[in-house]
Amino acid sequence: MSPRWTAEQVEAITGASDALLSASAGTGKTTTVVGKILWSLGLEIDRDRTGRPVPPPREPIALHQIAAITFTEKAAHDLKEKLRGEIEARDPDGTLRWALDQATVGTIHAFASELLREYALRLGIDPNFRVLDPRETEIQQTEVVREVVAEALRARDPGAVALTRRYGLVGWKLAPGALERVSAVMRDLRWRARQFETWSVPLEEGPFTRALDREALRERARFSGAWSDEPGDAANDEAALELADALYRLGRASVGAWLAWLERENGRDFDSLILDARRLLTRPEAADARAAIRRRFRLLIVDEFQDTDWAQWDIARAIAGIDEPEETRDGPRLFLVGDPKQSIYRFRGADIDVWNDARRVIEPRGRTLALSWNFRSEPRLVDFVNRVGARALEDTARPLERSAPESVVRYDPLVGARTATGSAALEWLAVAAS
Repeated sequence: MSPRWTAEQVEAITGASDALLSASAGTGKTTTVVGKILWSLGLEIDRDRTGRPVPPPREPIALHQIAAITFTEKAAHDLKEKLRGEIEARDPDGTLRWALDQATVGTIHAFASELLREYALRLGIDPNFRVLDPRETEIQQTEVVREVVAEALRARDPGAVALTRRYGLVGWKLAPGALERVSAVMRDLRWRARQFETWSVPLEEGPFTRALDREALRERARFSGAWSDEPGDAANDEAALELADALYRLGRASVGAWLAWLERENGRDFDSLILDARRLLTRPEAADARAAIRRRFRLLIVDEFQDTDWAQWDIARAIAGIDEPEETRDGPRLFLVGDPKQSIYRFRGADIDVWNDARRVIEPRGRTLALSWNFRSEPRLVDFVNRVGARALEDTARPLERSAPESVVRYDPLVGARTATGSAALEWLAVAAS
């Protein structure tokens, strides 16, 4: 039997504008996402908690006009299975059940790959590219980085020599060598190229095209108190800066060599799927591709939005056309769902600033909403989490108010929806400071 929706869920499900929905664990996030899709299809989704029927959409859409981006393949599978069960219960003749695979439900990598292949001619790329698995990517990238470092050593580059003397050429997981360190910087450079541009300067001669702006970095370090001008300390700081510059130059050269290798092989690694989709879809020359994608999709759902990065947000913005005037905009509506308090996957490039930027973009023209009813936990536990969570986030936000307001996360209090059993209890474990 369908749930009886809260007023917050009804507002999220029936909204026709872009929406950013904050939903903590236990607040019915996945149920609301499924309800949003069912309602958008024009299916009956039962009544709200007051007994009133949920009004139908003005213009129902088809399954092939819906795209839902999930965090993992398992999440995509679970969402499809829940959708299948709900559709079967509401679609006795089976028309929609057999059309479910027309909906685009999957990870951002699968979504980007589909876009690159389906609109390849409009984007100016070969649709027959091969996607490398992670193991092949690791092996081939290591070979590319090895050749870049070897070439620098053959040229007796001071930074490359210092780097290999300090860490060795090859290390292991807990003690990475020069190759592993350059590979890590290489990936960072691919995802944060613009950020590194502000820390570097062009070179007019030699094998490298850019190097770190050492003087500017010295001044920043002095300002923050991380740089010492004492003779002994200054020598150590200069040595560290030499290593950092070598990592930057070798990492940047490795990016160029890796992209050249991928182009020769007509291949893409997982990072390339997202980064190429962002680069190609945001170009002025991609207007035809964007228009075709917008004609196809009417609703774009991004689950676990707190763990997305700037590249994924740029892709969603390009497809939705959210930066264009509302009166001429023809892209799908955005339904972004997540919990900013859980922005934890830094290794994937997750950045809470993305959530706050989406809030800034959506608020003037759409809605920022929150699900506050917790259906999972005892009311006493919910009250305790409210007290502790609010205090913790307030303490975290205070020093950020001036230095980085775009990184501040506010606490949305929860309401316990379950009936108290009287048997729930909380224990406080006091840990002595060591």
